Amino acid sequence: MTFMSFCLDYYYKNHLETLKPKTANGYRAVIESRLFPYFSNMRIKNITPLDVRGWMASLERKDGQDKVLSRNSTGSWFRTLSAILGKAYEWEIIDENPCKRVKSPANTQPDVEALQLSEVQTICDKLPEYDDIRARTCKLV
Repeated sequence: MTFMSFCLDYYYKNHLETLKPKTANGYRAVIESRLFPYFSNMRIKNITPLDVRGWMASLERKDGQDKVLSRNSTGSWFRTLSAILGKAYEWEIIDENPCKRVKSPANTQPDVEALQLSEVQTICDKLPEYDDIRARTCKLV
């Protein structure tokens, strides 16, 4: 069975149908635009961790920008692939999920700068001017 036939004949019908429409449509978009071009004709039982790494290395932007793909995007697509192969494993179609042997691209969090105490004090000094009770309950420790 190929990856594509598994997705179309089993995953779409037995799993995506149980999800909310927006979630299912998001999965379909990733599967059809990011996974099928690489994995569609591969036999699902023969997909290896090296294949998964090869796919990750082949990912490119499709929006015409010169920027590198974000780790959040590649991480999301990797998790989609892992979920699909996880279902194949759960349904005993494959013996192991090859994604389990590949390090997932980590989600990156933007750097956040904490407010200084003086900035917090300025905010708290202004809060009594607001009508909302939630804004007037600020108290510095």
